[in-house]
Amino acid sequence: MHSLFIKIKYFLNIKIYSWHYCKLCGILNGKLICNDCFSILSKVALDIIPVTDNWFFDKLYPSFVYQNPLPKVLHKFKYGKNLSLSWSLGYLLYSNLKNLDMDSIDYIIPVPIHPLKKKKRGFNQVLRMLDYYIAYSNKIPVRLDIVSKTRQSHTQVNSSFSERVKNVYNTFQILKNVQNKRILIVDDVFTTGATVNELSRILKEAGATKVEIYCLMRV
Repeated sequence: MHSLFIKIKYFLNIKIYSWHYCKLCGILNGKLICNDCFSILSKVALDIIPVTDNWFFDKLYPSFVYQNPLPKVLHKFKYGKNLSLSWSLGYLLYSNLKNLDMDSIDYIIPVPIHPLKKKKRGFNQVLRMLDYYIAYSNKIPVRLDIVSKTRQSHTQVNSSFSERVKNVYNTFQILKNVQNKRILIVDDVFTTGATVNELSRILKEAGATKVEIYCLMRV
């Protein structure tokens, strides 16, 4: 039912209305992100980053470099609660997500947020960005019932990597059986990787055989 509702929203917002303007340059062209802006962003896309022994996840797929105008758009969406931007960011997320080798992935998990933070913000920003994927493809199920965030972590801005690791330690809980499952974790921004690494740790300890990370931007 949730997927059907998202598909209806997608049809109404993307397919019917042709008055979209590019959310990066402001040109009215009927697209969420114009071809010129997308080509520039594509040029700064990063290659796949090899994983070292310090990580619990198996592979990291960063997409775009964390540089304006993308962070400004994300900030307006995430903190300014401009929900209309979720489709544009979701389009960018999907444009790279569809190119990944995901035949071996069982589930997609957006990084969970604590219920109190979700109540304050009103939404999980990563899940809202994944709405575009759910509406357009939905090839691999997006699961919200596998992991929850049980403890609020402090704001991690200006924190060192070791401080971030301590801050997020034991903040997640596994809710469903992930034995022998292959999981793709999706997040909005990869800074030090402490959060997705902690999430990967508990998934691996619970029996997941593969955990890979995809993020919209990388600092």
